[in-house]
Amino acid sequence: MNDITTLNPAFAKNLGIDIQQMNDADKVTVVRRRVVYEEVVLTKSEFNNMNHLIKDDEDFSFDELEMQNVGFGFSDLETEYVAFPGDVTSFTDDALTIFFENKVWTESYEPIQIAS
Repeated sequence: MNDITTLNPAFAKNLGIDIQQMNDADKVTVVRRRVVYEEVVLTKSEFNNMNHLIKDDEDFSFDELEMQNVGFGFSDLETEYVAFPGDVTSFTDDALTIFFENKVWTESYEPIQIAS
């Protein structure tokens, strides 16, 4: 761990990190990661226009498309879990990326290890 336990309380609060919840030794936060396949059908002209917009308009993104789930039947194979000590819900994004070095993503039928 990048020593999150020694964070200055005022600094942690400014980041939105709840140190009291994080240090609750009676809790574990389990995070699930899934791959979801979605689709939308466009005309080639719409597609080309969107690509043009992406290049010229910083406010436009493909996130604006109204996608439909493809119902790919093997989604369980692409679902993984990781656990963190305490309640890290106030900084899950940072727990996933910087504060814990030893994270093991586990499939749904295997025991989950707590990150450190």
